Amino acid sequence: MVNFSPRFIAARISFSFGKGAYELGEHLINSTGLPGMAWHHFNPILFVGQRVTVQVEVLSPSEPFKFACEGFLTCEQTETATQLGLTFLLRTQQRTTLEAIISREGTYPDYVRKFPRINFMPTMKVMPSRSVLRMTLAGEEAMVASDIENMSPAGIMVHTEDSRCAFLIPGETVHVQLQPRGEYHDVINLTCAVRRIIRTVSHESEVLGFKLGMGISAMTHANKKLFTELLREIVTRLKVEALP
Repeated sequence: MVNFSPRFIAARISFSFGKGAYELGEHLINSTGLPGMAWHHFNPILFVGQRVTVQVEVLSPSEPFKFACEGFLTCEQTETATQLGLTFLLRTQQRTTLEAIISREGTYPDYVRKFPRINFMPTMKVMPSRSVLRMTLAGEEAMVASDIENMSPAGIMVHTEDSRCAFLIPGETVHVQLQPRGEYHDVINLTCAVRRIIRTVSHESEVLGFKLGMGISAMTHANKKLFTELLREIVTRLKVEALP
């Protein structure tokens, strides 16, 4: 059975910047960082991209591992909450050690998704890599280019560096057009509702970016058939690749 869900491991985390130091307690992390947590010390939206120094104690019973690294703050918004996130900027050896521990001992989050997400894979010739979003931003209709992060029968997550998305809020409707790629030639149109917005930055350019997690709210019968066939083809190829 192919399992598409990412795994995490528990760790104690703290970070500091300027004259402030913050103990976060115990949370699940992976090698990219801490996805999100409730936060009341300051508004995370105002500090997206802020460089911080992170201290991590991985709670592995077999291989205790402590490390310090640079990182930056992110922010996740839903219709009901705004959360703080951390992205780790790991050195090569730190990443190798952490990923090895997670590979052996990692667990899945407490929540269980009805449909697991399939992360974008450049080697998957039929998996679309880009989409075009049509939405209303600041009272005007906008067309936004985006890169696909992951897909599932229930939704899609994309990434864009279009700064107009700063005006987007959870709950809004977005029309998504999946662009053909490689061996798959059909355009697929979806109507989606924005469920969460992750504000982050590129650590190379420091350009503000937005990851949009969207649930599918409507599609025509023809588009549903195309989308289902595409996902089935992707999963079939993944299962074949997983065979010994």
